[in-house]
Amino acid sequence: MNRPWRFTNRNLLLTAVMLAVFRTADADISSTDVTDWLQTNANAPTDGLQPGIYGVSHLPELGRYIPPGFVEEFDFPELEVELSETRHYDPHPSYREATRRFVGTAAIDANGALMSYTAGQPFSPEQIESAPADKAGYMLAWSHIFRWQHYGYETDILVSYLEPGGVGAITQTPGMQGGGHVKRSMTLYYRRVYLSKLAHVADNDYRLDVDDSEKLHWKEYMKIVDPFDVAGAQFVIERSLDPREGDQIYSYLPTERRVRRLSAKERSDSFMGTEYTFDDLQGFSGRVMDYKWRYLGRKVIMHVSASRHEQQVFFGPMSHVPSDRWQLRPCYVAELIPEWPEHPYGRRLQFIDADTFNTALSLIFDREDQLWKIIYTAYEREDAAEGVIPEPSQSTHRWAALVGIDLKNQRTTISREPDGTQSVYESVSPSKVRRIFDVSNLTSGR
Repeated sequence: MNRPWRFTNRNLLLTAVMLAVFRTADADISSTDVTDWLQTNANAPTDGLQPGIYGVSHLPELGRYIPPGFVEEFDFPELEVELSETRHYDPHPSYREATRRFVGTAAIDANGALMSYTAGQPFSPEQIESAPADKAGYMLAWSHIFRWQHYGYETDILVSYLEPGGVGAITQTPGMQGGGHVKRSMTLYYRRVYLSKLAHVADNDYRLDVDDSEKLHWKEYMKIVDPFDVAGAQFVIERSLDPREGDQIYSYLPTERRVRRLSAKERSDSFMGTEYTFDDLQGFSGRVMDYKWRYLGRKVIMHVSASRHEQQVFFGPMSHVPSDRWQLRPCYVAELIPEWPEHPYGRRLQFIDADTFNTALSLIFDREDQLWKIIYTAYEREDAAEGVIPEPSQSTHRWAALVGIDLKNQRTTISREPDGTQSVYESVSPSKVRRIFDVSNLTSGR
């Protein structure tokens, strides 16, 4: 590898500023602190750091690409960040063709709802960049929602509930190589399937041949496998194509022996005692119209977009930092304000990858505008051989991990693939959709 980028004269002022930030790591961080950081480092380029290994002495340089509140997690003596070359990722040719075919047809109404959309990427980078900030925010939101996802994915997920503990306290847990204490673990099966707006099924009006594909965008199914006290709990979630219609959320708890429909506002509650709400899954899984979106511009940040691990590895004082291969990723940044006055979040800042439109990082602020949660994702990538048209599953980033850090309560939830498993993006038969996602099957098993 090339030697890491070193200090130069033009970095002296930035170095002093960043060191001051590190010395006040315990201070409250507001959204203004983050937007100031965005402005100060707006021009930090993707080639601002050479590929190489970076340690704690390089935090001033790395801090140009890691926002306040999160950068403090990297401040420990054993830090080794592997920075690789920034890569460009194209979606599958079928998605690019649908984008070309329907370019310029999608529109945003006065309230931010998506109109006249068929398939592909709803809005181009040029449209997003040239629109007013509020309209551009919704353009970005819908381009994120309708990003290239093939048919969706399935995976087993190992969920670890962390609390403070001594250094090395969780070394008995595979992949957790830093400090902290695993208070509880949970394993679940997860599946999401997209029913409509599918670029690769143009011959069937861009949708699956199943019931409800004309009115639903996707369905989710989750089943808790262990521990014993919650094993058997199941959830089915249905997301409507109508941007104004709320989600249908159904839960089955073995202790109650009945299916219960959750209210839409229960999406803002903690999911199974984790540091995520339903809206936080995958970085952001909420309804666009539940928030006011405002586009803040582009920013290059550090992100794990092509992990080198089958199971994510974490280190640091609380095992918050992936010991992995990072890239400097160009991202769109949006501010989201909840429409519900009683929502526990005051606002969130979303960093959305400019290539994949996956959420890379979410910074969540409380009602007093203090940084409350840091939620970030990690992905894997299986590339086809050079010159070969990839299979759809090879052109989709595979989910690898989701980390939720609660700064107020000093708790963390880390969700990742169990050792020896990988998320799978595969074709889906109509019969499998009916078997897995039908609400009537919640009480009869799968």
